Amino acid sequence: MNHITRITISVLIIVSCSTTAYSQNIDIDWTESINHIDAGKGFESTMKFISSSATYIEVGSVVALGFYGWLIEDDKVLEAGIVTGVAMLLNGAITLTTKYGFNRKRPFEAYPDRIILRDKHSYSYSPSFVSGHTSMAFNLATSLTLSFPKWELAIPMYVWASTVAFSRMYLGVHYPSDVLGGIIVGIGSSYLTFKANEWLKSKREVPWGVSQVNIAYAGFVE
Repeated sequence: MNHITRITISVLIIVSCSTTAYSQNIDIDWTESINHIDAGKGFESTMKFISSSATYIEVGSVVALGFYGWLIEDDKVLEAGIVTGVAMLLNGAITLTTKYGFNRKRPFEAYPDRIILRDKHSYSYSPSFVSGHTSMAFNLATSLTLSFPKWELAIPMYVWASTVAFSRMYLGVHYPSDVLGGIIVGIGSSYLTFKANEWLKSKREVPWGVSQVNIAYAGFVE
């Protein structure tokens, strides 16, 4: 059984479990408990900031790695930027497909009498399952950890990703099962991209990175 099949089965199991009445009750009960934590306006503002950071940090990391790797002509850094970018795109595609495939209502939409929407926007929300912010955060954390396997990087990245996941439930926009699904999709898509790149590198003589970019550039200008 390959990794794609395992990830798909895992996500389907989560959705199947969350559709039963008992499991749905647990899902909304946990969401309500987290959503109703009264820690003051400062805590709420912090959760909103951390939640919104997922998109900016992931996109910013891809751009920064790619530009810095190209600037200093470091194959490893440039390759990390490219692989992280591909993982981000794969994660986004899987997340959006899953969201609109299951078309689950957000907690504050399904249970307006129990859930407080703490993160109001002028635009409409996409479907709930899976959590896109969570999948982005764990996708980036996993991609960077695989490219640069050091605990000094892994620990803060996964702490940040976990905080993003918590913030989505606290703000009333996701169930725990949405978050769990986002973690699986995020980690799975980054791992698959990393392994695919390792396989591709083993099949070509010149590793993807600055050296190959230079070869392509040289061929263009000649």
